[in-house]
Amino acid sequence: MTLLLSQKEERPITKFASCLHREIKLLKMLQLSVKLIAQLDFIWKFHKSKRLFSIKKLYSLQIEFIWKLRQNLFFQIL
Repeated sequence: MTLLLSQKEERPITKFASCLHREIKLLKMLQLSVKLIAQLDFIWKFHKSKRLFSIKKLYSLQIEFIWKLRQNLFFQIL
């Protein structure tokens, strides 16, 4: 009986820990993407090209996507 109770308590903790782990990964990806887009913006000021603009656009979309994933994950935890 005690074993069953401890397993039931363990599941929510494990689920929360895995959600937290995913949250940390998403935040790291978001941080790297934001740093990269900032560098691309700086380069863009001096060297404007269609290719660089396309790369900036892709990273902007990636940041939006990661942010939405993060928000969805946050609501799953609650």
